[in-house]
Amino acid sequence: MAVVECALANLLYHFEWELPEEMKEEVIDMTEAPGITAQKKTNLILIAKSHVSFN
Repeated sequence: MAVVECALANLLYHFEWELPEEMKEEVIDMTEAPGITAQKKTNLILIAKSHVSFN
């Protein structure tokens, strides 16, 4: 499990995450679906932009 967490952390670190231009922060639905695990009812759509240089 630690390997998955490390890979996810690296993926999140190497990109700058933004909302699409037509979306506003105020209208994002953060409602969770019922169940044992916490899942969002609607998908969160983000745009990944590289901000770390690999040189």
